[in-house]
Amino acid sequence: MNNLRKPPIIWIKSSDEFERVCSRWLEQFSTENKQAEINALAIDTEFERRTSYFPNFALLQIFDGKEVFVIDTLEVGCPKSFKQICGDGSITKVMHACKEDLEVLNYSWGCSIQGLFDTQVAYAFVSGESSIGYAALVEKCCGVLLDKEETQSDWLARPLSEKQIEYAANDVLYLYSLFGHLEPEIHSLKSRELFETECIELCKQANNQPNFDKDYRQAKDVNRLNGKQLALFKTLYRWREETAINQNRTRNHIIRDHQLVEVARVRPDSKARLKSIEGIHPRSIRKYSEDILQIIEAHPEKPEQFEKPVINPRDIKQLKPLINQLAKIVEQKAKELEVNPGLIASKRIIKKIALAWITNEEYPTQWNGWRGKLLSPEFAPIFSQFKPID
Repeated sequence: MNNLRKPPIIWIKSSDEFERVCSRWLEQFSTENKQAEINALAIDTEFERRTSYFPNFALLQIFDGKEVFVIDTLEVGCPKSFKQICGDGSITKVMHACKEDLEVLNYSWGCSIQGLFDTQVAYAFVSGESSIGYAALVEKCCGVLLDKEETQSDWLARPLSEKQIEYAANDVLYLYSLFGHLEPEIHSLKSRELFETECIELCKQANNQPNFDKDYRQAKDVNRLNGKQLALFKTLYRWREETAINQNRTRNHIIRDHQLVEVARVRPDSKARLKSIEGIHPRSIRKYSEDILQIIEAHPEKPEQFEKPVINPRDIKQLKPLINQLAKIVEQKAKELEVNPGLIASKRIIKKIALAWITNEEYPTQWNGWRGKLLSPEFAPIFSQFKPID
């Protein structure tokens, strides 16, 4: 791609126009009419969520190998033909580090992707280097140094500058070259099926919904609370999450985890006592103190409703030995599959798995997919040597 003249950039502000383009792609990629050199589309999004719970979808960029389309999603709705493209696994969607892009497409347009090829994940399988950025990968594979000046742009502003549009277009322009570079190497790997499964699981995870009855146990500093305090925290946590969703504000805009933990611990009975908790923003006191105090007042203190305390990992003597043994298994599996051990399970994930076994807490999401299937038979004999804490 770096040796070719850049393709035209087409700015789309009409839903009808986008529908026509998508219909053309469907025809082009149909089994009856295989005219495409590559049965793939390069896709990226721009969005903003610094102050909101949900992402604000600003732009959709698509490169079909000939033209770059920049779709103004503030003006354009999602046509059925684009949803059909997203759900068609025979059309490869080339994306980079696409977790948030998948979430944006799912939340904003109800699009579920099938046929994903994530170039960041692919490069990790091929090279062992994880979490490489798009610009760095383009420089490595294509020899092109991309301008990063517009990274922090306000993508919701209109009109967009020419530099912003060019930056957005560049985010998909080189994905075709990356795909062409990485796909043959992926195809030759022992771990090819794991890469393909990882892409499938990334798409499924974009549909995951929060579980307030379990997620509260992962909050920051929650292990400071006893069972009585934790029961109150659980109720406050649900209120905080539902408020953030209903008002479309970040959860930290309402109140931060560690501050909510302190509220549950101190159990303030007045606005003045709530104000005395360190770090709570005056805005939060002004807007939410009444709700918080009402929850505290109404919350029962019956022992049968207390929650099992969350154990501090520092208090578990057998945790480190278990982590070390699990890590050795991961290293052995990685050697067999000729991949970086971190791809199978990072140190952070291994710790979460070990902690889940010992404390009977929730396993990390990654354990529910191919990693759990791959590692469960090997981990089982190790687990049997370490008794879970009641």
